[in-house]
Formats: sequence, C-alpha cells, structure tokens
Amino acid sequence: MQQIYIYIYIYIYIYIYTFVFYLYVPQLQTFKTAAPCKTVEDLTSGAAMSQALHQIDPSWFNESWLARIKEDVGDNVRLKMNNLKKILQMIVDYYNEVLAQQITDFPLPDLMRVVEQSDQVELGRLLQLILGCAVKCDRKQGSYLDTSQLDTFDDPSTPSGRKHSQLQLQLEQLQEETFRLEAAKDDYRIHCEELEKQLVELQHRNDELTSLAEESRSLKDELDILRSCSDRAVKLEASVETYRKKLEDLSDLRRQVKVLEEKNMTYMHNTVSLEEELRKANAARAQLETYKRQGQELHRKLSDESRRADNLAFEMKKFQEKYDTLLKEKERISIERDTLREINEELRCTQAQQAQLLQAGKYQTGSPSHDNLAAEMLPIEYREKFIRLQHENKMLQLQQEESENERITELQELLEESRRGRSQLDTENRLNRERISELQQQVEDLQKALQTQGAKPEDVSLNPASAEIQSLKVQLSEKEKKIIALEVELPSLLCFTCYLHLAYSELLSHSKLNYFCCFFLFSLMSVLILSPLCSAGM
Repeated sequence: MQQIYIYIYIYIYIYIYTFVFYLYVPQLQTFKTAAPCKTVEDLTSGAAMSQALHQIDPSWFNESWLARIKEDVGDNVRLKMNNLKKILQMIVDYYNEVLAQQITDFPLPDLMRVVEQSDQVELGRLLQLILGCAVKCDRKQGSYLDTSQLDTFDDPSTPSGRKHSQLQLQLEQLQEETFRLEAAKDDYRIHCEELEKQLVELQHRNDELTSLAEESRSLKDELDILRSCSDRAVKLEASVETYRKKLEDLSDLRRQVKVLEEKNMTYMHNTVSLEEELRKANAARAQLETYKRQGQELHRKLSDESRRADNLAFEMKKFQEKYDTLLKEKERISIERDTLREINEELRCTQAQQAQLLQAGKYQTGSPSHDNLAAEMLPIEYREKFIRLQHENKMLQLQQEESENERITELQELLEESRRGRSQLDTENRLNRERISELQQQVEDLQKALQTQGAKPEDVSLNPASAEIQSLKVQLSEKEKKIIALEVELPSLLCFTCYLHLAYSELLSHSKLNYFCCFFLFSLMSVLILSPLCSAGM
C-alpha cells in the first residue's frame, strides 16, 4: 500500500510541474530571443534563457556574462551543463543580492537530469526562477513580459483557458482519487491489524499444538518403553519364579548366590575405584609428561646458563691468575730495582774512593781512567776469554729465551686447555648429579604412587609406569657410570695441571736466574778487581 501511495504522489508531483512547464514556456517566448525556445532541446542549451535574463535586467546579466554563454553547443553535454550552471548561479546571486530574497525553501533544479534526460519537471523549476526574476525586478513595468497572457488561463474561450480547465479537472479527479485511496489505505491498515492479531493468535495456537504434539510423541515413546519393560518384567518374573522353585530345593545354592552377589558388589566397587584411579593416573601421567617436558626445557636452560657461568668463572679465574702473575712480576721488578740501587750505591762509593785517591796525588796525571783500569790489570788471555764467554753467554741467553718462550707458550696453551676441560667436566659432573637426584626423586615418587594405588604386578594399566621406571633406572645407571668415569679422570687432570704449573714456574725462575747470574758475576768480578787496587792505593 505504501508503494501505491508513493507512486500516486510522484505522479501528482510530475503532473503539477509539467503543468508549470507548459505554463511558462509561452511566457518565455514573449521575450523574442534570438535563440529558439520552442522545444525542450532548445531550452536545454541555455542560450534562450540567458538572452531573456539579459532583457530582464541588463545591468546584472550584462554583455560580458552573456558572452560567456556558448550558443552553438549542439549535443555536447558538457557545454550545456556549463551554460546551465552559469545561469543558475547568476539567478541565485540575483535573488540574494538584488532582490534580497532567500530561495532556500525552493527546490533547485537538477541540471544533470535537464541536460541528459531533458526532464520537463526540472526545466519547469528553472523557468519558474527566471519568470520570478522578471516579475520581481525593478523593470517589471517596462519589461517585455506580457503579463496579460496570464489572465487568459481564466478565460475558458482561449486554448490555454481550456487547457487550464482540463488540467484543473484532472487535478480535482486526482485529488478525489487520492482521498479515495487514503480511505482505502485506512481500511486496509485496519484489516492488516486484524490479520496480524489473528496471525499472532494462530502462532500461539500453533506453538501450543506443537508442544502438545511433542508431548504426545514423548508419551508415546515412554509408552513403548514401558511396554517393552513390561514384557521384559513378565519374562523376568517367569524366570524368577522358575529360579525360586529351584532355590527352594537348593539352599546351598542360595547361600552361594548370596556370597557371589556380595563378591560381585565388592568387585563392582573395586572396579569403579580402579577405573577412577586409572582415570586419575592417566590425568597424572599426562600432567607428568607436561611437567617432564617443562623440566627438560628448564634443565636445558639451566645447563646453558651453568656452562655460561662456568665459562665466565673460568675467564675470571684466568684474569685473576694473570693479575697475580703481574703482581709477582711487579714484586720481582721492585726487588731487582732495590738490588740495582744497592749495587749502584756500592759503585758510587768505589768511584768516590778513587776520586779521593786521585785528588791526593797518588796517581800520576797521565794514568789511565778508573773504568779501563780493571781491564788493563787483567791478563790478555783472561780478557779475551772473558769477552768470548760474555758473547757466548749472550747468545745462549737469546737462544734459551726463545726456546723458553716457545715452551712457555705451549705450556700456557696446554694449561688453559686443561683448565677449560676441567671446568667443563666439573659442570657436566654437577649437572649429572642434579639430573641423578631428579631421576631418583621421580623414581621415589612413582614408587610411592604405585604403593598408594595398591596396584598388582599383573595390572596391565600400570605397565607404562613400570616401563618408565625401568627406563629411568637405566638412565640413572648410565649417569652414575659417567660420573664414576669423570671422577676417575679428574685426578689425572689435576696432576697434569699441577705439573704444568710447576714447569711454568721453573721456566720463569730459570730464565730470571740466568739473567741475574750473569749480571751478578760481572759485578762481582768488577768489585774483586777494583778492591785490591783501591786498598793498594790507600
């Protein structure tokens, strides 16, 4: 019904604006424009309307604006659209600025429909705006608009009057049809409301019948079940009666049946409890697997972190040993410095004594210096032998230093390798011990679980747990063997590490001893040679 009313309103709307179009086209023709304005296609170009607006108010719709309206547009939709946009914009500005009137309530024409579809309704709106400008402008007394033709619609003798009368008659008929349709719409609405009420009642009734049908089906099913139960009960009663007759003669069998029933109940309770325990055991097994995976992951992370910590500890220990070595070297250098200072003081004392002897005049003016005195006092063969021994000592020292440096480097590398291996073995040993303790704890937990469950050895449901215990025991034995092997290997590594420490310290002490021996022998020879000379001079 609503669609019918919408169609009627649209029809009346189109009819009224078509009437407006045919009303204002003859009025536009009174302007006698240069452009044709007889058909709708002539008006869609916009040339005739722009010329009429120029005649209505030349000061607003001036020559420059009129020159922008293109006349030879043909079928070009874009040019037509451009002309109509300029005309509509100028008309709206004319109403707002010149006539001081707002046309917001008036529906503006759809220019796209005018250009593309030649819509007479939208074109009638545009013509209505143009003729409104002609009627309301300042030049309406002297305009070219023949307003007297508007009165011809009231004269039934003219064609336009007859057309107007026909249109009014059609309008009245349409209004009567509209009133009739509105009354029918009210009747249909009332009828629809009644039908909706009936529909709601029928739906409720349908729901009730559906529930009753479902209830009847359920009752029928229950009746069938009860019938089958009744038949079965009859059969069972017959069987019971037969067995009763037999049991009356066999009291022993009755007692046995009673005992068996009690055992059966006990077995049923045991079965239910065992099933419950089996379900709990399965859940615990799944949870145990989850915990085991989590424990393995955490154990792996712990192993990585332990190895990392051991490596850092090993590096720290190595740096500490280097630091201790540097401290010892510093102490050794300090001792050497003190020794050299003492020797230097003794030489200074000797030089001071020689200077005093020279000042006292004990030696002649041209005598050799004190530095060359020791060398001149020695025999020639001793001096040559001393120089040759000194040179050989230097060469041997260089060779020994090179070989000792190489040996020291090798021993340091072996020492670091042994320390690294020892730290890794310690780490693995500690991790294996932790793993063994975890496995022992798991074995104890599983044994406790088996004891609490009270399972029999032949119970099939506990075979996976027994297999798991066996595998854990095998792993435990393997870890213990590996720990024993590592403990056996550890003393040999410790002995080798001690040997490397001793060899390294001996090499260092030996190289230092050679250097100090040469220096000390040379100093001692100088003192032994110079001391008799000094005593003789005194």
